[in-house]
Amino acid sequence: MTVRLDAVMSYSSNECRVILSDITQRKQAQEMLSKSSARFLKLFQEHGNIMLLIDPDTGNIIDANHAAAAFYGRSIEELKLMSIRDINASPPEIVTSDLTKYRVEKQNRFMRKHRKADGTIRDMDVASNLIEIQGKELFFAISLLGGTIGVESEEGKGSRFFFTLQHERILG
Repeated sequence: MTVRLDAVMSYSSNECRVILSDITQRKQAQEMLSKSSARFLKLFQEHGNIMLLIDPDTGNIIDANHAAAAFYGRSIEELKLMSIRDINASPPEIVTSDLTKYRVEKQNRFMRKHRKADGTIRDMDVASNLIEIQGKELFFAISLLGGTIGVESEEGKGSRFFFTLQHERILG
């Protein structure tokens, strides 16, 4: 059991009241929230897929994981000083239009070309969702290294599922 002790002094009546409160459940909830936050942070930072948190209003990169830093050839701190316009190879006005479209239409899967620090441009298959963190909506963007997924069907012959995936080894 975890208790909190509060004392209230009344100088006019020379009384002191003591209040004991059981805060066990509150402490357990805080501990569970802390553990959950630590799990998410570890998953975000150490996941092998490229992950960015992007401000949909400004396009600023709020956070990036280690895979993103390795892929783009920049440190996490460098990425956090950048905008998505700095790495997206489309003209800035197109990126701004895309940010609005993705937010309004809730489109969450798209292909874009991204520029790495060395100037090379790669096709990126991006899945993005709006999430709320500390009262602010952010795009949580997860990128794969390009590729396609498809199905071909012929009546009477069945279906053929296929995918291609570009592969680049990322060392963190």
